[in-house]
Amino acid sequence: MTFLGDAHLPRRLARKLQEAGHDAIHPLDPPKGNRSTDSDINEVSVRANRVVITKYADFVNSFLFTGQPYKLLVVPAGNVTNAALEALFLPNISAIVTAFQTHGYIELTPTALIVPMYLCRMPVRTQPCSPTRVAADALRAAAEPSR
Repeated sequence: MTFLGDAHLPRRLARKLQEAGHDAIHPLDPPKGNRSTDSDINEVSVRANRVVITKYADFVNSFLFTGQPYKLLVVPAGNVTNAALEALFLPNISAIVTAFQTHGYIELTPTALIVPMYLCRMPVRTQPCSPTRVAADALRAAAEPSR
């Protein structure tokens, strides 16, 4: 999966995602460095089909009203340490990837992955969408290969 973290997330998270085998970049990386705007991030996301990872509502509003970024992962963790953010994010990466196969918007909290069904971006909806809250452990278990 391809990711693009926003400027408020540590560059270290992008490196950890790369180490886990994902294509991840951070807006502080070239070409614009720390001059990247939310519009720049949205443009890169849509052009390259990258999931934007953010902690803030600005991208949520953009996603709801303009359909940008391509896909959105919100981590409403507030001011947490980099280590705490990694401890929340990295163990759930398989479940996140699985959820993004059929959904465009996901929230990752300390206790759950929240997949609001009314924000799904599925090619064809075969059933009505309704808000769903999915426990992170259940999604992780579903993403693990069968033994």
